[in-house]
Amino acid sequence: MRICDYDACTGCGACSNVCPKDAISMADGDMGEIRPLINEKCIECGRCIRVCPANQYPEKKEPLAVYAAWRTDKEKRRMSASGGVGAVFSEAVFSHGGYVVGTVFDGSLTPVFKLAHTDEELEKFKGSKYVQITPGNIYRDVKEVLKSGKQVLFIGVSCQVAGLLNYLGGGNIPNLITVDLLCHGVCPSSYLKEHVDVLCQRYRLKGVDNVTFRSNIRNRNYHLTLWNKSNEIFHRQGQEDYYFRGFLHGLTLRESCYICQYKGTGRVSDITIGDFLGLGKEIPYAADTRQVSLILVNTEAGKCFLMSCSESLNLTERTLEEALVEGPSLKHPFPKDPNREKFVEYYKKYGFEKSVIKLERKDIIGHFLQRCISFVTRRVNRILFSQRKAHD
Repeated sequence: MRICDYDACTGCGACSNVCPKDAISMADGDMGEIRPLINEKCIECGRCIRVCPANQYPEKKEPLAVYAAWRTDKEKRRMSASGGVGAVFSEAVFSHGGYVVGTVFDGSLTPVFKLAHTDEELEKFKGSKYVQITPGNIYRDVKEVLKSGKQVLFIGVSCQVAGLLNYLGGGNIPNLITVDLLCHGVCPSSYLKEHVDVLCQRYRLKGVDNVTFRSNIRNRNYHLTLWNKSNEIFHRQGQEDYYFRGFLHGLTLRESCYICQYKGTGRVSDITIGDFLGLGKEIPYAADTRQVSLILVNTEAGKCFLMSCSESLNLTERTLEEALVEGPSLKHPFPKDPNREKFVEYYKKYGFEKSVIKLERKDIIGHFLQRCISFVTRRVNRILFSQRKAHD
């Protein structure tokens, strides 16, 4: 039985969660991406087909309001990837005894959904994870918490939010707040694990238990950074790292990301958050435009929830048109890199690391050399300026 078109599958896991016979598991496909695998227990009830967000789209709502936002607590915002909005939302739900669904890396560096109820669990959610999430039984877990009358904040990308809403039956679901992250696309987690294994062998790294890609800490934004118990043990500039560069340039994304049906201003969640890339480009903005989040409020429930968090946020109402100025992740799927077809061909022969090296090595070396030249040029100009100033 086929659940949806092969290339349209997002790996959201709604099908495996809804199956009454547990006949569906999530396993690696031919390109290393997670896909549903149906076994002999299947009774062909069709629930997996009906819940699949590639087949059934929840209602898409145009934003009611658009905000530029950032967390007012400067120190806490420093540890976030953008304006720190997601953490504020999570803390607000916790303060009322609710639960938050976010993502963490497990012991094998596989990113997984986790239902958190403590500050310690919440801390592990911080940081953008540019990789496919393994869903597990998260939709079932959310349903059980909602049955108990507790509030749940679900943070994920649009197809995952759609999978959850389909699983729960759609409509306005009491005590559930959904937040979708503006999504560039995702790479299979098997790529990241293979890449980290190579780095660990090459640089003799041990005990890697976390990976980050974004940070407001100086010189660490858009870096691949490896951690061992909160200690940074490796970092590399994103354009010079094979995994990160493949992601940024659309070479190694999951196939469904290139044809994503959840792009556009119509959103399936209560709230959408991301980087406000076009802020201040055409309409003046009084504050610093760096480290500012975009918030789209898509439902009345989302509006009420945002207002309940407003004391911890600096909120400035903006326009949807401004959000679209430099917001490609809001407008359309990320385009395929020109070498995508070669990558697919090579991957089936050589695996991830050798394939991406074959295709990106020359450009990565070029980027590194250009960065070195720019650094030396700046230093020389600074020295010459100091000498002229001293002479004058």
